[in-house]
Amino acid sequence: MKELIVRISDTSKDVEMLFNNLITNEITEKNLSFDKFIEILSNYVEDGSKEVPCSFIEEGVIAMGQHKNNKKIIVKQPEHKRYITYSVGDENKAFKINFPSSIYVVSIKNNVISDLEAYMYFEDLGQETVLYKYGMPNMLSGNKICMGNVDKSIKVSVIKTIENIIYAPYSHAELNNVKTFHKTTAYFEYLQENHVEKKHLYVANIKLKELIN
Repeated sequence: MKELIVRISDTSKDVEMLFNNLITNEITEKNLSFDKFIEILSNYVEDGSKEVPCSFIEEGVIAMGQHKNNKKIIVKQPEHKRYITYSVGDENKAFKINFPSSIYVVSIKNNVISDLEAYMYFEDLGQETVLYKYGMPNMLSGNKICMGNVDKSIKVSVIKTIENIIYAPYSHAELNNVKTFHKTTAYFEYLQENHVEKKHLYVANIKLKELIN
């Protein structure tokens, strides 16, 4: 059984929601712009479904806003084991690493991802979560991921398209936002058996609530 708790306040432009899975006792917090919430709820009512709409937002999406054809979505991915690939010159390798807990700010225009900003975190404190600079290769200035020539159009789902970008072969031999490690391959070799620690990353000097607001 699942329940959806919604809070609308005249002091905020967002709709705050809690998804409560009464079987697993998992609570997920999400924020939507008011217009986007009304749009989704209207589609649900028109569909005539008898099911409670506790999964109308893709898993991992914690905030969503929309203005005309422009959308902004925030995605949270806890640490997980993941195969990644590295391709620089004639060197091609694959690693199974402990991929660190990450937050992605996704800008979408006309159903195409136009910008992908990324951060990392250690403790999930809801909107008070402290963010760190994204400790992976292929980074540009301003905490943005270099998206290269990957197809950025959303065909199946937003999450699938994001993952196509994130997990494309890493093509930068050196790291931007990681202390101690200089070479990408040495970092990936470390993550095969270990986890990112605070001593490896730079504080971004913002909290999650600043991205959502």
